Amino acid sequence: MRRKIILSSLFFLAFVMTACGPSNQVPSTLVPQVPTVIGTAVIPITGLGTATSTAPSAITINPNSKLGPILVDDKGMTVYLYTMDSRNTSTCYGACSAIWPPVLTDGNPIAGSGVAANLLGITARNDGATQVTYNGHPLYYFAGDKAPGDTNGENVQTVWFAVTPQGNQK
Repeated sequence: MRRKIILSSLFFLAFVMTACGPSNQVPSTLVPQVPTVIGTAVIPITGLGTATSTAPSAITINPNSKLGPILVDDKGMTVYLYTMDSRNTSTCYGACSAIWPPVLTDGNPIAGSGVAANLLGITARNDGATQVTYNGHPLYYFAGDKAPGDTNGENVQTVWFAVTPQGNQK
């Protein structure tokens, strides 16, 4: 079991380093391992914005983050932007969205304390889901964040960033 966890961790790290960078190209040898890696106890992502879940009831500010004030959902989970996206258009699908699940909604998201309601919006994804945006940036979770306040996705591959209250990358 320990060996399986170590191997799964190595596959996950290799996947993150290749699948979620600027090229967004995933070597075909890694694609079959993704469900195995995600399905292990190493990096659970259940409840983080899968196609069947909905967005948080509110996007709010975490003023106590080690990064300074950043956007979080109503459970305190950090949300991120992807610099390879275009305004109100997500480019993270397939293997990318397994590691960076989109923040989805069935309605209009609610601006929590400190969040500019006029910057909060939604956009239609190619897969038919509705994704929450802030200042035109589609928002995502990071599968490597396990607890409220985690910011493990900050500056991954120099294209993933936590979001400031002004709607910019941290």
